[in-house]
Amino acid sequence: MRILYKKHLEGKKVLFIFLLTNIIYLIMIFITIPRVMSFSNGNDLFDMMPAGYSADYAQNLLSTLGQEGRNDYLTVQLPVDFIYPLLFGLCYSLIIAYFLAKLNRFDRPDFYLILLPIIAGLFDYLENFGIILMILHYPNFSLVTASFANTCTIIKSGLSVLSFTLLLFLVGVFLIRSVKSQK
Repeated sequence: MRILYKKHLEGKKVLFIFLLTNIIYLIMIFITIPRVMSFSNGNDLFDMMPAGYSADYAQNLLSTLGQEGRNDYLTVQLPVDFIYPLLFGLCYSLIIAYFLAKLNRFDRPDFYLILLPIIAGLFDYLENFGIILMILHYPNFSLVTASFANTCTIIKSGLSVLSFTLLLFLVGVFLIRSVKSQK
């Protein structure tokens, strides 16, 4: 795995995947999520609730969205959200690996920290599958499916925050070392 990452730790490659990932993210934030939310009467979508949601909230949201809103969730938001987790995991694991390499930590056990964004991406996929099941089975509502999707949302969000926190820490250490080495 290290060999594969070493091949792709060039600044231009990392920057390209970062830009691509964030273009997809901006499409979701400014286009697909607002489009689906136009049916939600101001209720947040499952994807936008990092602390999770109750089964009652999930059932209410699906009802409020109506047929057209649920259809848009399935055909507009979720297809884009099936691209994003892969890009998120790849992008942020590469960036973490890039800074680990710059800090001479790449060949140490620290390397496995690159797994945080990858695992976050996997839980994003599981969350998406849960949302799809809730939408496809509506109006039949499964507490198990809602609980599963909610748990995945919370884990995805926590791991994403950990990934960003780690990345900020690595960037901070890199900048401090860079300034010290210039003195």
